Amino acid sequence: MIFDVFAKRQTAPAMPGQSGGAMSLFRPPVAGVRVDEHEAMTYGPLWACVRVISETIASLPWGVYERNGEMRERVIDHPIYRLLHRRPNPETPPFRFKETIIAHALTWGNGYAEIERNRMGEPIALWIITPDRVTPDRDERGRIIYKVTNDQAADSEIAARDMFHLPGLAFDGLKGYSVVSQAKQAISLGIATEQFGSAFFGNGAVPGGVITKETGSGDLSGPAVKNLLSSFNKKHRGAANSHKVHYLDAGLKYQEIGIPPEDAQFLETRRFQTLDMCRWFRVPPHKLAELDRATHNNIESQNIEFVTDVVVPWSTRLEQEADFKLFEEDEVQLFTKINLNALLRGDTAARKEFYTAMLDRGVFDIDEVRSREDMNPLPDGHGKLRLVQANMMSVDRAIEEGGTEANARASDRRATSALWEDPASRMVRKEINALSRMADKGIDASKLADFYDAHAQHLVEAFSGVASFDGIQDLEAKARAYILDSCKAINDYQDTMDLLAEWRLSRSATLREFMGDPNV
Repeated sequence: MIFDVFAKRQTAPAMPGQSGGAMSLFRPPVAGVRVDEHEAMTYGPLWACVRVISETIASLPWGVYERNGEMRERVIDHPIYRLLHRRPNPETPPFRFKETIIAHALTWGNGYAEIERNRMGEPIALWIITPDRVTPDRDERGRIIYKVTNDQAADSEIAARDMFHLPGLAFDGLKGYSVVSQAKQAISLGIATEQFGSAFFGNGAVPGGVITKETGSGDLSGPAVKNLLSSFNKKHRGAANSHKVHYLDAGLKYQEIGIPPEDAQFLETRRFQTLDMCRWFRVPPHKLAELDRATHNNIESQNIEFVTDVVVPWSTRLEQEADFKLFEEDEVQLFTKINLNALLRGDTAARKEFYTAMLDRGVFDIDEVRSREDMNPLPDGHGKLRLVQANMMSVDRAIEEGGTEANARASDRRATSALWEDPASRMVRKEINALSRMADKGIDASKLADFYDAHAQHLVEAFSGVASFDGIQDLEAKARAYILDSCKAINDYQDTMDLLAEWRLSRSATLREFMGDPNV
């Protein structure tokens, strides 16, 4: 806008990494183990947290979309789509790119990738840069720049528009805090606990101690003490020497001075450290195989929380940085989106429930569901039909039609229609599932006959209640007629799976008609 020319900021811009108070990051950990980003990745719980977050998000498809009024269309012919979905650069596939930059952000607090542009200013590659090489700064005009050290060339200064920057939590909004630096006490304690366990078991599960000499038994010279300790350690240290009997000369006595692991609560400390890392990264404990308090119900809810509390925030950071840096200012209708629906792929029950709800409400058609399952559309456009439940109506229509006797009868018809639809949909699903299992191995005529013999009786039982309500009789004959129609269709159709796809759309109405539903 023209008034932007006269706008002026009244506060000084923050210098990257200089906000957040006088918080010392240089004081050594109390546990005594110095920790940096590389050392921290040797700690099992931290490695597991970084891996589960980065791999989960890296496995999600990242696409480009265009807003067209209320419509949102996927764009696959845009250069940014090829960068994010197929090849960020000539050396790196998209999974590895996302996994790496997120892992950097989780440990260093910042993930960086240089945006390489062609002469037209269009992004053509994203090159990962390790965070230890990058220092965010401001130039003399207050603009953000990134200073990058290069091993075999002069250092570089990269403008903000050419640096894909993925920061974590940051008080200045520019440079994210390093989780490793912030959690160094917890990480140091965890590594120290592991080192204690290694040293303890490497010492044959025997705590440290001292050798004392009784008064009056004579003194040992310096070399003699040195030889004694060397010989004693050689014979006693190591798992191979544990539980062996050894002899000490007269006057010598061994006394333990180390703290046994049970007194140091060794196992409890290790378990707590795993949970502590989960707190830092907001990862549910079962993702790190910590299942002490896990149940089927709380794992399901924790999986949902993992998506909402971890995957969504990091995905949003990636999307907004891409929208901000990769598109031109006049491409406001374009945006990127990471598809979280891919997280349902590992859960067949959740996918089934989701797709059923979307199909029943007309949100998806059959082909859209098949596309999400990496299947081709149905032939001849059969999968384009959208369906809604027949017994539903709008509030406006309910108000317009309410109060008259005719509307009451119409309401009754809608109610009985729902009563007919319930057993019809259940019986058709049962029939389709049974035929699908048979089709996988080739339909056997004898097995088909056995199924339909039993299915005819199931039809009678399923419809007996609603048929009695509407005064419909002779259900056995109606069920046999339906069975004959099904068998004829199976014989006439070359591809059973295509037939079943059509049945999913319309077979329940056919069954209701055969069984005498007066509403059809």
